[in-house]
Amino acid sequence: MEKKTIRAMAAIIFGTVLTVSAMTGNHTESEDYVRLQNAMRNLKRVDNLQMTYSYTIEQKGMSTEEQVDVWADMLTGSWVSEHYTTDEDGTRLYLRQYCDGRTIYQYIEWTGEWEAVENVSVTAGGNAVPNLDNLTVLDFDEADIVSFENTKSDEEEKIMYSFASKYLQQEVDKNVAEMERQYLSYQKSDMSEEDLKTAELTVEQYKKMVYEYATVTYTINASEVLETMESKATMLMPEITKDETGQMILGDVQEVDISIVADVTIYDQNGILNKIEMCKNEVYYN
Repeated sequence: MEKKTIRAMAAIIFGTVLTVSAMTGNHTESEDYVRLQNAMRNLKRVDNLQMTYSYTIEQKGMSTEEQVDVWADMLTGSWVSEHYTTDEDGTRLYLRQYCDGRTIYQYIEWTGEWEAVENVSVTAGGNAVPNLDNLTVLDFDEADIVSFENTKSDEEEKIMYSFASKYLQQEVDKNVAEMERQYLSYQKSDMSEEDLKTAELTVEQYKKMVYEYATVTYTINASEVLETMESKATMLMPEITKDETGQMILGDVQEVDISIVADVTIYDQNGILNKIEMCKNEVYYN
């Protein structure tokens, strides 16, 4: 299967926020939850922002990292994104995208031109900013929280959450269902038989996944704006391998370490708009 396809399927699971932590600090769980919601609202109210989203996968001594750098105008919904991958072959820029607030365009290397992404359109307001929902959306409520940890200084506040096992399983089930949906779409594509088999096994692989350890940390700055979400997890799952006849199968269970970071590096800075304007000129006038 092509690396981009594997990345797309993996990101479904790895984008999930999962945590395990201990109860400490002087705040109640409810107070922290409300404060976190407020910090997310404050982030959505900024005029513009620059952020980096990355996730790192480590297994069997190998490491692969995906990174997306984003510049977004929250008032118009326009944004620019640059997507990088780092593996044993080094670091490569593999995708550039621009959104004018309604239509998403991507740069096609072999033509040297920008093209609108078919069947994709968005409403103004920044709803489609890549990976921003990691910092602006909570997909759990207080009933799902088992424990939390809070640390605070003059510069920032950090909050950790842990969730009930039922909630974690529901999240896994939801993600597996989405992967199954993607697999059905792959069946209608022109993928090779081997690639389809790998996609099918990937669905089965994640059905057997078990979380061994997971944490998430939200960082709120002194202005009560959410700046960072960092999630770390260790999971056990069977690896996809080949038997003695060369057939793709699920093999032994292996340990996989996942690290996810969504970080707003700066906001309300004119330089962010300059980056977007430069890309806009490249899309429309070059």
